[in-house]
Amino acid sequence: ALQRANNELEEKVEARTRELRAVNESLRNEIHVREKSEEAVRSGERRFALFMRHLPGLAWIKDNRGRYVYANDAAAKVFRKSVEDLLGRSDEEVFPPATARQFAESDRRVLNGANSVHVVESLEHDDGEIHHSIVCKFPLPGEDDDGILVGGMAIDITERQRAETALQTSEANFRLLFE
Repeated sequence: ALQRANNELEEKVEARTRELRAVNESLRNEIHVREKSEEAVRSGERRFALFMRHLPGLAWIKDNRGRYVYANDAAAKVFRKSVEDLLGRSDEEVFPPATARQFAESDRRVLNGANSVHVVESLEHDDGEIHHSIVCKFPLPGEDDDGILVGGMAIDITERQRAETALQTSEANFRLLFE
């Protein structure tokens, strides 16, 4: 009877050991799948960051209080700020008041339900140089209870504006000379 009880106990231990090995193998597989998935996400984030760094257009994201949470190198260059100087700061902290009001107005339109806003915005620097950009701003879902974020992309058209102005001036001068 003791031998039989011992055999039954050994069988139960072996069965439980097999169950635990199967659970352990399943957990290892789940961990492996999760690690591969996390690496794929990190790889995608690296590609996105590289893409955004080399994008010739300006790109940024602001939280629902108007603070920059992302800016690419092109935006930092035109804004004449480092990316680090932009992050966590609002337009009021970064730009002259008139520029900040202009940027905040189109942000408000997005936050108030516009699918996207397309505008031409101007940025006047302290030295008087003005940058003109064709801007598209759009809503992005925030994480959890962060609300809506404002994404923005812009193409700097300053050189095009300067060329058009120079052409108009040249044409006017030519007409005057011809007359």
